[in-house]
Amino acid sequence: MFYEKKFLGKSMKYQKICFNFAGNSNKLPLKTQGYNFMMGDGLCSGLGLHEIAIPDAIPITFPANTTVIKAWSYKFFSYLAQEELHLLICYCSNNKLYRISLSSLDLYALDLTNIQLSSTPEMLAYRIGGFDRAIFYSKDDILFWTSAAPPYIPSVDYKIKSAAVFGNKILAALWEDEYKLHYCDIMSEPDFIITTAPDEDAGEIGIRKEFGPITRLLNFFDCLVVITEFGVLRLDLNENGKFVLTECFLSDAKIYADTAAVCGSKIFMLTTLGIYIFDGRRAKKSDVLEVPSYESLGQPVAAFFDGKYYLALKVHFDSNIVGDEAILGFVNNALIVINADTMHKDTMRGFDICSFATVVEDRFAKLFVGTRGSRSDIMGEFCADGTNFGMPLKKAFKLLRFGADSAEKKTIRSICIRGTLDCILTVKDEADKRNFCVVGGRINRFMVNMVSETFDIELTAQTSGKIDILEIEFANI
Repeated sequence: MFYEKKFLGKSMKYQKICFNFAGNSNKLPLKTQGYNFMMGDGLCSGLGLHEIAIPDAIPITFPANTTVIKAWSYKFFSYLAQEELHLLICYCSNNKLYRISLSSLDLYALDLTNIQLSSTPEMLAYRIGGFDRAIFYSKDDILFWTSAAPPYIPSVDYKIKSAAVFGNKILAALWEDEYKLHYCDIMSEPDFIITTAPDEDAGEIGIRKEFGPITRLLNFFDCLVVITEFGVLRLDLNENGKFVLTECFLSDAKIYADTAAVCGSKIFMLTTLGIYIFDGRRAKKSDVLEVPSYESLGQPVAAFFDGKYYLALKVHFDSNIVGDEAILGFVNNALIVINADTMHKDTMRGFDICSFATVVEDRFAKLFVGTRGSRSDIMGEFCADGTNFGMPLKKAFKLLRFGADSAEKKTIRSICIRGTLDCILTVKDEADKRNFCVVGGRINRFMVNMVSETFDIELTAQTSGKIDILEIEFANI
């Protein structure tokens, strides 16, 4: 195909713009789009997933044909072993709970109990009277476990939606009454009795219907944050030890409860309108993530680890099929990683992530990841190889609408690329596009000679590597 040089009878005054990804990668002057690249010491391959690697330990083994749906880190004092133990508790697709001792080097998944649950639970862990206690609760089940006895089902006639310990009280929103917080004294155990008859140590706190049902309770410094379907409230203790409820945020946007995470001095949460950040008093919308209101976001989940907010959700990218998107019925396909201080964002694609578990041990600190994808029977962790458990993931990076700063037509004469990545360079205007093969490890200069008002410039790759420099030589016509 031939491209006509339209110089319109005047000489061209060419100029160059250089994108030094290694030097100013977090402050590019143009709008960008893409996935499975990260800004670091250049435009680098994005995060990958591989099997959890714990120093000197064998890989974690789960029963065959199971998916790890949810996981929690749990430290407790074992009176049997007379020492503190650290467990990874996992709920799997066979409706059973498993425990893996992270304090040992034999990481086998053992049955926590022979009781099978009916739906995915949440977990509340706390210590009282020298005993560690855990409650697993869902819309269908309640399972109670102390460090001194096997798990059992308590004799109660309610189901817990969300629970927390605050101010020497256990507080819970119930499925039977989603607009109230019921509380009781933490010493009223062992059967976790939520009484409906208020007394000195028990009672209930109601919220306005406009906020929607209560969905999540989060301990946040010296208060308890109450997440509802459409808002955020704050629960404090006054000087008399009484609860004080403050309404902080109310919106038309639905809050995805499983994405609310304490990120240092802030709480990040995903809504149907984007990400909101709560500072303890008010919530403010961030422009770090654009969320189309007409698209499903899958089943979003999030966690905070090492200064970053990890958000798994469904994003509608393009017509390509990447990683776990090839599996029929995938739910999530994207991972958004946001630095909680700088708000820099990186986007990964091809992971169907369903759970996170932050694990901090004397030997290591890791973010454990559960997926619904091709390796759903193991726990993964993030790595820098840009693969999904060894399967290469397609990468794309696009400079959008280059030249849109003026209405004049432009001609791109050449593009120069330097880096270690083998990739395809695509230059596209309103009518045409041209592809060029970039060979890593050398300087690549391509004569483009295309004329348009704006251009999209895209890099795509299947292998690992990085791009240091992208230089565009162009002129206004």
